[in-house]
Amino acid sequence: MDYQDPMPTINIIIVYEGVEYPLITMPNASIMEVKCLIEELFGIPYGQQTLWFNEHFLRNEYRLPHYQITQGDRLQLQRGIPMIIRTSAGEQLLTLRDTTKVRELKEIIFNRVDSSITVERMVLKVGDRTMDDRCGLWLYDIIPGTEIFVTS
Repeated sequence: MDYQDPMPTINIIIVYEGVEYPLITMPNASIMEVKCLIEELFGIPYGQQTLWFNEHFLRNEYRLPHYQITQGDRLQLQRGIPMIIRTSAGEQLLTLRDTTKVRELKEIIFNRVDSSITVERMVLKVGDRTMDDRCGLWLYDIIPGTEIFVTS
């Protein structure tokens, strides 16, 4: 009977809300595979997870080695949907929950991204749809990577 070595694994640490959780995965796992393990661990759907390593946003289509993630490394987990905010000043990645109201998003954009347009004059668009201040982001089918355009 041949003895086969088990598949190699690594332990990485998931830091979520200030608490560290060990996670065992394959050294060549994709970020999406890691997110599926996190979904099993925390119950957070993979589409609402954002992972960061050394201040880099981890994209689903890449694997751990692409980011040089190895044994014992710590990944930061944020719950929310990463979206790209585009203004005349440039673009920024924000991670928000789909329950965030459009008005709240405008205030976040004003305070963190671009204060050149007042909240009252700010117009947000997803594709050709103008976003209503009273609505939650969920109404606009926001998915990871959605681009929101800011005009006045």
